[in-house]
Amino acid sequence: MAAIVAGIDTSHCELSCELTQIQRNQIDPAWRCQLSNGRAMVAKKLVFACGAAPVSPFAQSERVIVGPGLQKIAHLQTGDRVLVLGGGDNAAEHALILQEMGCSVVMLVRHALRASAVLAQQLRASQIDFRVHGDALPLHVSASGVELFGESYDYAAVYYGYQPSTVVTDFPVLYGPEQQISRDVFILGDMTGPSYPNILLTQGQAAVVAKQIDHALSGD
Repeated sequence: MAAIVAGIDTSHCELSCELTQIQRNQIDPAWRCQLSNGRAMVAKKLVFACGAAPVSPFAQSERVIVGPGLQKIAHLQTGDRVLVLGGGDNAAEHALILQEMGCSVVMLVRHALRASAVLAQQLRASQIDFRVHGDALPLHVSASGVELFGESYDYAAVYYGYQPSTVVTDFPVLYGPEQQISRDVFILGDMTGPSYPNILLTQGQAAVVAKQIDHALSGD
């Protein structure tokens, strides 16, 4: 990812900002996009490729870590008691990493372990405290830690998978009278909700969208 970013011509990019407002100019059909850095952009076509966000019924906080990433757990220390929530590969991998960091790990899955056979074998060999539950989790979060079922932890780490970004639904102006997305707006990648999301699929979608836009603009 760093190599890809390094190859981007930033003279045509607005980095580290978000869309705050979108308006439709009906006289000269175009989208006026207001950015969080105070600048505005005008475009004939819009493409949304905002990926996916980690799923969690608990708000992320100083004591609740949501989603994978070594940088998110780098500040944890030897002896910290960590509750890992989730039964997939991310949960299993991070539970093993946390144990290697010297943390005391309790791994809680909702119904059954879904991790790959290799990670499941490593979990059994590691003797991580592994538990199964099927009920809602009354997780209580405070400034000093989290509590669940009468047990206290320094941190909770949630790995419940991902959900597609819903940023497009934040801007009703992008939709027509029958709630159909405008023909000048394109959505690709995880936002399309593919059954088996992967990078190659997204690259293929991006290539098709690029050709569609090029064809449309060539006729303008």
